[in-house]
Amino acid sequence: MLSVQQELTLPLDSPWTTMPPLRLGEIPSGLGTADLFIMISADDRPVLRVDWYDDFPMESDPLDTLVWCDRVFVGFRHRV
Repeated sequence: MLSVQQELTLPLDSPWTTMPPLRLGEIPSGLGTADLFIMISADDRPVLRVDWYDDFPMESDPLDTLVWCDRVFVGFRHRV
């Protein structure tokens, strides 16, 4: 079963720190620190780390996530 966890701040625990992330949003040229980290697991095994870069304050507009079968949907404001 898939599960989703969101973190606003570093540090992330291992094994998340060693996984190459999927970077989404307006990524700065020097990468910098993402605004949100999304960790997707399957049966407590790490599957995917998503580093979300955006200039919107996440505290006021949180992400919504939906797990449906073998897919994870992430929505923020008017984007999925």
